[in-house]
Amino acid sequence: LVKQTVMTNVYGVTKLGAQRQIRNRLKEADLFSGEDEGIQMKVAGYLAKRVFDCLGTLFNGATSIQQWLTTAARMIASSVPAEYVKDGQKLASDAKMTSVIWTTPLGLTCVQPYRTEN
Repeated sequence: LVKQTVMTNVYGVTKLGAQRQIRNRLKEADLFSGEDEGIQMKVAGYLAKRVFDCLGTLFNGATSIQQWLTTAARMIASSVPAEYVKDGQKLASDAKMTSVIWTTPLGLTCVQPYRTEN
């Protein structure tokens, strides 16, 4: 029931994504016959939280690094280019957000351009 969630955790599956994965596996196993969507999501959400908790316990160091990288990526993505800032204040509310860009040890450039607006 949780293999997909465990395997996709390292690729950054979200809690909602994990919840949906587990709900789909429970449906495939016919464990939700007659239950409404709300109950299904609550059960799957509980199991997803338990999976994330267990992974955090088992792989504490890796989880800490993953959380640090997530925080760094959020900070980078929410920053704005220098030309949109003067005296520490944004010049325009429609200033472009910055993509997360890095270079791999092989010299390949990676760009993570997607983000959501609040």
